[in-house]
Amino acid sequence: MWMIRWLLPLMLLHAFAHADDGRATDVNGADGHSTGARWSAEEQAFLAQHPVISVSNEMDWPPFDFVDDGAPSGYSIDVLEKISNILGIRFRYINGHDWATLYDMFEKREIDVIHPLYKTPEREQAGLFTTALYAGRHHFITLKDADAIESAEQLQGQTIAVIRGYATAEFMEQRYPDVDLHYTHSLEESLAAVTGGVALATIEIKDVARYALQQEGRESLRINSWFRDLDYTRDNNLYYAVRKDWPILRDLFNKALNRISVSEYEALRLKWFGSHLTTRIPLTPEEEAWLQSNPEITVSNEANYPPFNFSNGDQPQGYSVDILNLVADRIGVRLNYTPETTFEQLLQGFKDGDIDLLHSAAKTPEREKIALYSNSYITFRTRFATRTNVADIESFDDLNGKTVAAGKGWFQEEFIRTHYPGINLLLVDSAEDMLDAVASEEADATIMNEKTIAYLFSRVGYTGLKVSGWARELDNDRIQKYYFLTQPDAPVLNSLINKALGSLSTRDLEDARSKWFGSVSQGLPMVPISEAEADYLRAKGEITYCADPAWYPFEYIDEHGVQGLTRDYISLITQRTDMLVNLVRTESWVETIEALKDRRCDMALQIAETDSRLEFLDFTPPYLFFPQVVVTVNDAPFISGTKEVLDETIAAVAGYAIVEILKNKYPDMEIVEVANHEQGVRKVLEGEVFGFIDFLPSASRAISDYGAGSLKISGNLDEKISLSAGIRNDEPELTSLMSKAIESISDRQHRNIMDKWLTIKYEQSFDYSLLWKVLAVVAAVLLLFAYRSRQVAIHNKEVMAINAQLEDAIVVLKRTQSKLVESEKMTTLGRVLYGVAHELNTPLGVCLTACSMLQDDLESTAEASHRGGLSKSELRHYFADKEEVLKLIDSNLRRSAELVSVFKQLSPEEYGDELDEVNVLDFLTYVISRFSHLIQDKQIQVRYKVAEQLVIVTHPRALEVVLNQLINNVLDHAFNDASSDRQLTLSASLAGECVNIQLHDNGQGIDEEIIKKVFQPFYTTARTKGKTGLGLSIVHNLVVHRLNGSIEYAEGCPGEHDKGTCCLLTLPVSLTSGPT
Repeated sequence: MWMIRWLLPLMLLHAFAHADDGRATDVNGADGHSTGARWSAEEQAFLAQHPVISVSNEMDWPPFDFVDDGAPSGYSIDVLEKISNILGIRFRYINGHDWATLYDMFEKREIDVIHPLYKTPEREQAGLFTTALYAGRHHFITLKDADAIESAEQLQGQTIAVIRGYATAEFMEQRYPDVDLHYTHSLEESLAAVTGGVALATIEIKDVARYALQQEGRESLRINSWFRDLDYTRDNNLYYAVRKDWPILRDLFNKALNRISVSEYEALRLKWFGSHLTTRIPLTPEEEAWLQSNPEITVSNEANYPPFNFSNGDQPQGYSVDILNLVADRIGVRLNYTPETTFEQLLQGFKDGDIDLLHSAAKTPEREKIALYSNSYITFRTRFATRTNVADIESFDDLNGKTVAAGKGWFQEEFIRTHYPGINLLLVDSAEDMLDAVASEEADATIMNEKTIAYLFSRVGYTGLKVSGWARELDNDRIQKYYFLTQPDAPVLNSLINKALGSLSTRDLEDARSKWFGSVSQGLPMVPISEAEADYLRAKGEITYCADPAWYPFEYIDEHGVQGLTRDYISLITQRTDMLVNLVRTESWVETIEALKDRRCDMALQIAETDSRLEFLDFTPPYLFFPQVVVTVNDAPFISGTKEVLDETIAAVAGYAIVEILKNKYPDMEIVEVANHEQGVRKVLEGEVFGFIDFLPSASRAISDYGAGSLKISGNLDEKISLSAGIRNDEPELTSLMSKAIESISDRQHRNIMDKWLTIKYEQSFDYSLLWKVLAVVAAVLLLFAYRSRQVAIHNKEVMAINAQLEDAIVVLKRTQSKLVESEKMTTLGRVLYGVAHELNTPLGVCLTACSMLQDDLESTAEASHRGGLSKSELRHYFADKEEVLKLIDSNLRRSAELVSVFKQLSPEEYGDELDEVNVLDFLTYVISRFSHLIQDKQIQVRYKVAEQLVIVTHPRALEVVLNQLINNVLDHAFNDASSDRQLTLSASLAGECVNIQLHDNGQGIDEEIIKKVFQPFYTTARTKGKTGLGLSIVHNLVVHRLNGSIEYAEGCPGEHDKGTCCLLTLPVSLTSGPT
């Protein structure tokens, strides 16, 4: 198998490399963009039939579309020229007309493409819209001395100049019928109307307004307030529109727009929109009055916290200082930095009211009581740092009992004291002191933001230290942020800071980031964000996303939020884009789709593209590829393609893409839509449907959870469905951001996520000898039972000879008793053997089915390669599909190995340690100490009722295994989320020649029916959580056959007031002989 895995790619690459050159050649346009083979035969035919396309050219709408010295010019025109080069066609520009005339010509199909324009329902009747070209805010343009327009009421009874035929005019007509509209034919006429006093204002995109106001003679005008109502109530993106009867041209435009690189777009935006920075933000009368009373504010200045805030001589430096200086310039306030000192002293000065503004500060509950927080201005992750010669630190649990260096007054100190009291704190004054303490071995580790660690590692060296894992618990699985803190009695200052932060351009922020983090950042690379995208993120604030609530292992929702692959992809994307995201919970996938339609959530991370979804979603390039498989009962035949199930009744989750695709392709196919995977699998088990369809990983998980031993994957469908991120189609900036973020994820990072959620990892490799060992154990058990049965039969004969005088009824009774004993033994053996087969059947069955699929695909792919019919795209998809199938095989083989290892523990001989003295109290304390972090997390109080000198002679290793399992059961099952005052009592007392050890919890108790079954092999109430049901069966075997004792569960313990659950373990005080 391993030879096939490695030789197949080489054979395919060899075949591809020797394919006919004429079939593999792409034709490049003048600008290097690929044409020719990238277009379908139908698209190439269209381009050949229409080498010249007529396009509108407005006379006077700079900087987007205008005429300069008789030639078309502007941002939109430059993008069209790039499209022309990519498609290999020419554009014939139609100008000399106003906008209304151009649009009328477009409706009559005298013009093929019109641009740039807003999308409205009426316009969608006339043309097909491409993906968005640009998004910008609309502002009022007024005289310089005009008041700020802050509300709709200020427009009542006023005159507003609008261009006839513009979407803005249509919006004002419908939304503001009480406003007088002065219609013009161009922006120049509208501005003249404002200058001449005919209109109070006109409305225009901010970038267009800036460009226009730079022209001579417009010094009396200014850009007034943002017209939020306009941008919030309609699509404010600009598009190209193509004539309605040419959808193929619309598709070609979209493909061409997607082939223009980010750097090319950025160059054009810089050319036409530039930086356009204003030195001051507009102020309200209240803000101006506050600044007159407070022309200078006192600001914190930390001595040594690079790269955020530190001092070089008397001059404050750092990223936070640079951002704050920009903010001060926008506001018009002077900054008085305090003398350099520690953060602890600065925080105290802020509490005392001596400091007006504290920066480089994270948000904590304590600080929120004493300060107002600005919007965040930097994001990062908090990481552990430790020495290179010790193991990596992945969580705070790894530091229990160890020493951690933390800054005095830093939020790490508050967090550790509150949540991890078992960690020893070494408090120091600065970040450099924290790393020094780890380097000198005064501390085992430290915790700080990744940007500071990277900066200090680069500047100071610290060759003996390393950056370790992400401190997820401290960051609460989200990106951490820094804020400016102002005094609670200064809300105006807080508002000013937020306005100034919102006015900073992407270039401002990128310059500061590059200066302080660019060359030394150890974090993930940031996605380049355009000015329009940055404006979008600032205006949007929080981005919402939906997920399938129960689609293991892709995504599912629990009390902590979204889990599965989506959790890790969201984490990567937010780190690279600074997006603030929030999960919108839904109860089903159908509800998720409806939430996307209704715009209750902005996007979904793992969704397939379908025709119906394109009506309300845009899609990123696909990034996950898995085959669609069919789950059936075990005796169903192998399925090699979709046509083999067309006459069968098939179940699939309602709303899944495969349902829509199959219904469109095979309208007569009988498909039963179910609410979730469990319902689908149950219908297969009950014979209501032939099979259940889903992606391979989730189908495998559904078999394991709901149909292990009875179901299998019988084959795959022909339909290839890939997963993308689906984004609301009225916010193209978000689609652009998500596409760039996903494309920035490396193959290695994709593999790491897949390995985490699709593969069960174990340190040992699969040892097939274990299988023979377990079979040997089973054979030995059979021989033991046969021998014991023979001995019992001989004994019974002797008893009957001696007691021949006994009544016939007693003889019959003895014979019946013997048969019952043998029957019970064979029943137990049968239950164990059935359980072994049942548990191993599912993973091995998945492996066999996957291997069959691989073999089938290998034959068909090899045949295709010999015919020379494999493209690069098909080859990539082939490798992606097969890589996931191989991972599934590997995962299930490892699962089989784990099960064999667990089966082996059923034999008491596995715990062959010698007899030894055990102090019961010390031993119980030792076992509990191993669970201390979990006990602390669950807030359980442990009590002991054991005499200090109580000693027994037993097998320590077997006893430890027993107690470990019993403690685990308490932690897993005793308490629910509503439980309070949680207690676990461990007691031990002598009872003749035995000792009784009791474990009593005051939790939710245990049902009598469950008590009867707890020691049965393979009985579990948590199989969906990966439990095998062998834990207490192993415990029972060890107690009875190794420790020569007994064990029982009961609801409540004698002498205890709280009911809860009681486990009574009875052992001999001195175990001197072998097990009974």
